[in-house]
Amino acid sequence: MSEQQLTLLAAINQSKRIPDGLSKQDARQELLRALQGAERALSPARDTEIIAGLTALAEAFQVTLPGNTGLDLYVMALKDISGPAFKRAIGVLVKDHKWPRLPFPADIREACETGTLILRSHLTRIERAMTTLEALP
Repeated sequence: MSEQQLTLLAAINQSKRIPDGLSKQDARQELLRALQGAERALSPARDTEIIAGLTALAEAFQVTLPGNTGLDLYVMALKDISGPAFKRAIGVLVKDHKWPRLPFPADIREACETGTLILRSHLTRIERAMTTLEALP
């Protein structure tokens, strides 16, 4: 989210006003761009992103990836997680995972929860700002 979008969200959600120098139409357009970005950020990770993340984890923990069937099962278990939340989780797991094995899908899903909550929170803030903006004169 850009600095201008963050300022706009704060002004509308907290102060119930449109920032100086910005028309209501401009604010609406900026919020629509922010909304589209937030929705894109919540779109599921691509299979290639998941495999790349699993490969990175396997290299970091010096373990082998499961075979094709096992890898397919990992991808199926993780494909509803957003790309940014998944990437964040890979970093968390590299830092916090304590076992000499590839994290199980449930471990990865758990590590994704915070990232997903953050992304959903951004979406909620944008939606609230859009509703508040429409009520402003």
